[in-house]
Formats: sequence, structure tokens, C-alpha cells
Amino acid sequence: MSRATKQLTIAAIAIAIIGASAVWIYRQNFAQPAYEPTIQVQTVVGEVLAEETIKLIGTAGQIVVITLEHGQSGELDTHYESFKDGLKKSSIKILRTDTISAGKSKYGPGSGMSGRRFVKVVTQFAQADAIVSLVGLPDADEAELKELKGRPLPKVVAFARDPKPLPELFANQWAHVAIVPRRQGNPTAPANPKTSREWFDKQYEIVRASR
Repeated sequence: MSRATKQLTIAAIAIAIIGASAVWIYRQNFAQPAYEPTIQVQTVVGEVLAEETIKLIGTAGQIVVITLEHGQSGELDTHYESFKDGLKKSSIKILRTDTISAGKSKYGPGSGMSGRRFVKVVTQFAQADAIVSLVGLPDADEAELKELKGRPLPKVVAFARDPKPLPELFANQWAHVAIVPRRQGNPTAPANPKTSREWFDKQYEIVRASR
């Protein structure tokens, strides 16, 4: 290896070391760590759904839960188990768990459901005190929902990814409480969340019908 080649090699190694050091210093002192929802945060989602259900219907009653078949979504399985644990603070009983077939690939945590399925569940279990949907809510403009106008219905609590249908669903009393992703920063949340609940409050918000 010639002297010039050796010098170029040494220079390249030195630049690489300097670059790696700069990246390390930046990450240690300035960069905010990326945060992915952990099982602890997803556990809080289920707990908060249970809290909101108890607030809505009281400490006793019967409810129906809508979710995917067990094993199809680890996130939903966590929501469901922690929701059931949260209900232990009350005398509320799960009348039925309505599971959506694994073949319905469009369904997921809070992703929404068809108006037809929603109408079927709330009318079939009209005697329930509440319906709790872990798979979201239908679009407010789905034609099937017109069948519900003027009918006595259970209260509806949901985990929903899309908050846009909520105002109309609330206005028609087709939904009452929803946990949705937070679209804007939470001024009351800690700048650097540490606990699962603090991360929940940073990522999600609870939206309630005004009446």
C-alpha cells in the first residue's frame, strides 16, 4: 500500500469515527427517543375503557364487548384482558363477547366497523346497559344507521382511531364515549413521560358526548 493510500485510509477512518461520535453525542443530549406503544400503554387503554364504562352506566349492569377473535391482534387481546381486569372494580358483567372473524382483515384495533354489524349488535343486545367496541365505530353516514333513529339503545363506549364520525354519532346518541389518538399536544402531560399512564395521556384522549 502506497503512502498516499495509507493516508487516505487513515483519514477515512478518522472521519467515520468523528461522525459516529457526533451522532452518539446528539442522541445522548438532544434527540428524543422514538416511542412505540408498549404492552404497558395498551394495558392502560383497556383500564381506561373500563373506567369510562363504569362512569357511564354505574357500578352494576350488563355489557357486550366487540373485538377480534383471540390471537388475531396482540394489541386487542391486551385491551380486552386489561378491560376485564378493570371491570373487577365494579359488579358489571360481560353478557357476551361478540368476536369478529379472523377473515375480516379490514378490522383491527379501533379501525372501525360496518354500519350493518353495528346495527346488528346494538339491536340484538338492546337490553344491555352498554356496548364496548375495541374495533372502533362505523362512519356516521352509513345508511344502516338510520334504522336506529328513535330506538332505545345501549350506551356505546369505543376505542377508535378516527375521531371524525364522533360528533354526529354523539349527536344521535349512537356513541357516548371514545378513546382516540391525540391529534394535538397535551399541555398538561409531562414533557418526558415516564409511566404508562403518562404515555397514555400523551398519545390518547378521552372524548365524551356533551349530553
